[in-house]
Amino acid sequence: MIGALAFGFGSEGTPGKAVFQMARTLTGLAGQALERAQLYEAEHAAAHQLQRALLPQIPAELPGASIGAFYRPAEEGHEVGGDWYDVFELPGGTIGCAVGDVVGHDLAAAVAMGRLQLLLRYSARGGAGPAGVLEALDAACPDLTGTGYATVAYAEYDPAGAHLTYACAGHPPPLLADGSTVRFLEDGRSGALGFRGPRAQARIALPQPARLVLYTDGLVERRGQLIDAGFERLARAVGELLAGDARGACDRLLTVMTGTEILADDIALVCIDLNGPATGPLRVRPAHRPAHLHAMRWDPAMKKSRAAPGSSPPRTRPGARCRSSATAVRCGRHLPSTRTTSDGVSWLGQ
Repeated sequence: MIGALAFGFGSEGTPGKAVFQMARTLTGLAGQALERAQLYEAEHAAAHQLQRALLPQIPAELPGASIGAFYRPAEEGHEVGGDWYDVFELPGGTIGCAVGDVVGHDLAAAVAMGRLQLLLRYSARGGAGPAGVLEALDAACPDLTGTGYATVAYAEYDPAGAHLTYACAGHPPPLLADGSTVRFLEDGRSGALGFRGPRAQARIALPQPARLVLYTDGLVERRGQLIDAGFERLARAVGELLAGDARGACDRLLTVMTGTEILADDIALVCIDLNGPATGPLRVRPAHRPAHLHAMRWDPAMKKSRAAPGSSPPRTRPGARCRSSATAVRCGRHLPSTRTTSDGVSWLGQ
């Protein structure tokens, strides 16, 4: 680094030895400070690029669902967060969707985010189910992530069976919009990843079509406000933005929730329109029979009928039984009761 530092004096004369020593000291300190600032900016620029590169490319359509996903980095301090999302197809036509948040605002958080996302996909494709997926992530955290804890909301949607199975590890509850009703899904809860303990999941029947919204806490948390106020604003906004496709709703929802304010935290947001069984020809994938296939709990009769012409896609049996709701972490344990807006849209928090 090359630079210059100029000094001015109020009177004529040759500066003494003490003045020269002070000038050398100030010049050295200024150079070190500038070098540290450049290294800091370079690290954060690399972390932002890595974070965006690790976020998966989400398809706009999967059989039985339309998808919109959005990530917006924090603007205050240009910090890098560990917020991430993923939506992918699972064997048997089920759709997996996840949103998570890794503690930290640096390069390590971005790396941990990518590792968790990949491990979640791997565990989900093995048929572990939402609770089993969280157990796998919990076992790998913090060894895999290098961070103290992380939060995740993960759900699996079965278009043919019209049901949703979900689990939350210390994450804000998913939100489901059905016609004129908007509700938070508050079952299937357990502590954040890193706090070892039993993992719960819940399963609900879905009226179709419906819209599922997954998000990180940056969407609802604001300094100086109770998080309940953020949940209320989100429920109202989702109820008022039911028209249009999932991608457009995702963009409009982010605009309504953030406006022109400077963001202090990253936001990851996913809107999924649950449309029911896909129409058109059945897509057949190459058979894959790993040794642990029994974990998927397929019915042999269903596997046999899958190969028959014109047969329906196989359905997995229900996973672990729904357990009682565990203590929520950073998730507004007590949401406001049922409200109705002026246009007749109602929402409820349990």
